[in-house]
Amino acid sequence: MQQSSDWIGAQQRIRENFDTFESLVAQAENYFASRRDEAAAGYAQLAADYAWHSHPGLFASGRLESVLMNIGKRCLPYSKSGHKKSVSKSNNSDAALLPRSVLHVLTEAYEVGGHTRLAWRWIELDDQRAHSVTLTRQGELPVPNDLQNAVANAHGKIFHLDEKPGGLVARARALQKLAENFDCVVLHLHPYDVVPLLAFADRPPHLPVILMNAADHIFFVGISVADITAQFRTGDSLVVTQQRRGVEPERCVLLPIPLSRRERNLSRAEAKVQLGLDESAVLLLTVASAYKFQAGKNLSYVDAVLPVLQKYENAVLLAVGPSPEGEWQRGEEQTGGRLKAVGTQNDPSLFYQAADILVDSLPFNSMTSVLDAGGYGVPTVQYHVYSGEASLFNPSDVAFEDNLIVVHSVPDFQSAIAELIENKERREQIGERTRNSVVATHMGDGWKRYLEDLYACANTLPQRATMLPIEETPCTGELDTTLLLVHENSNFAPDYSFLFRRSYQLLPFGERFHIWLNSKEKRPLLFGLVSPERFGMRLQKRSARLYFLLSRMRFWKR
Repeated sequence: MQQSSDWIGAQQRIRENFDTFESLVAQAENYFASRRDEAAAGYAQLAADYAWHSHPGLFASGRLESVLMNIGKRCLPYSKSGHKKSVSKSNNSDAALLPRSVLHVLTEAYEVGGHTRLAWRWIELDDQRAHSVTLTRQGELPVPNDLQNAVANAHGKIFHLDEKPGGLVARARALQKLAENFDCVVLHLHPYDVVPLLAFADRPPHLPVILMNAADHIFFVGISVADITAQFRTGDSLVVTQQRRGVEPERCVLLPIPLSRRERNLSRAEAKVQLGLDESAVLLLTVASAYKFQAGKNLSYVDAVLPVLQKYENAVLLAVGPSPEGEWQRGEEQTGGRLKAVGTQNDPSLFYQAADILVDSLPFNSMTSVLDAGGYGVPTVQYHVYSGEASLFNPSDVAFEDNLIVVHSVPDFQSAIAELIENKERREQIGERTRNSVVATHMGDGWKRYLEDLYACANTLPQRATMLPIEETPCTGELDTTLLLVHENSNFAPDYSFLFRRSYQLLPFGERFHIWLNSKEKRPLLFGLVSPERFGMRLQKRSARLYFLLSRMRFWKR
């Protein structure tokens, strides 16, 4: 592998990120040693948040997890007498029904977001059990209606851990107490969220914890309390989970992403008309977060598809996710409006029903959109940009085998799209084959079989004591360097001061005051000094409303 100057520079930045990460972990350890546990937890979360965004050459840290486990065991020791439920891991006839009640833990729930959809679809499909949800850091964000409805239909409740006073340890205490009423806990977390690790560092032996490995390509915390790591894909992802995160093979269990059944209420032609298109047009669709089209400097999605659109005047490309600006605006102008970015759509089902071909995002592919499209019988063309160790960034799924058209160069990408535009029968055959595979794996009884296997493993394996030892020195190989460059090129690596301000409000007041007093830039930290996190979002929202009202008053006085 050729060592370019960009590559060598990226390796150096990984080492620098590792040094910063290590210094934050050291601060957490120092606070723990002086029995300032809330501050220790705050710096531990900051360390995880930093490592998630600014790759330090690690995918997990035993040292960081150890200090969090020690905080949890000291502050939140398991009390057998205080535990309300007692569910044994016996092999009697009731064992097949376990768990009967499940608590799903999310950091935040979004209207648009894969991990939120995964949680509510899990709850919808697992309709023989009671399900509740708890949110560790929801703030003022509204809880999506779909999640609320799924929980209500599952005879459960939604709990907010950040509504009451206290920091991370206080939230962990509330989570620990809440979990006493359930048979199983499932973690759908942001990679930095330390609350569940604190809460379940010391727990009853009959309360299994399942960690959904939705962020399998980046650093995260929580391995130490996960009896089972649920893998939504295998291959390179499984290698990283076992070798770079310290998870035993028997604790890695496959659970495909759950999907709701896709039922058409419109034909393709009818859906195209509703989108303002000619029903005879061949609609190419791409659906992904905007950053997935920006993760590489030398590869433009728009430039890759433009020649195809210029050759086939009956072809139209709609991009759900990106905004109509920059290269997307240029593409729209060069195609007379036949390439158009439509921004984020809360419900993209109309687009999927209208689509003839899904032309997946690049350089970062979108597995969720491929599955969603497949559920409607839409064939996919996918360009795998990454190779070698970095092939972790290429999506893989048990439903994809022999169903996707996968290419490895721009000319092949263009040829594959052109072939499907020209051959309606072929795209319908591939689309139907994909739909059948997605239904059998990700929906209904097919998905439930994977879920029951997951529950069975969680119910029979002994409780995890700690993660396996892993290498704690920064790795600067192809996988790690590619990850760093992807984050930097997609503006996913904010500077340290931004991340610090995000965690600053979680620290105890005394620590915040000390930091503010010794800071050269006092003004950016002033709001966090006087307003801990639970009030911050509310005050910002009310301040914005007050500013709006004052502005209106000034307007009418003119």
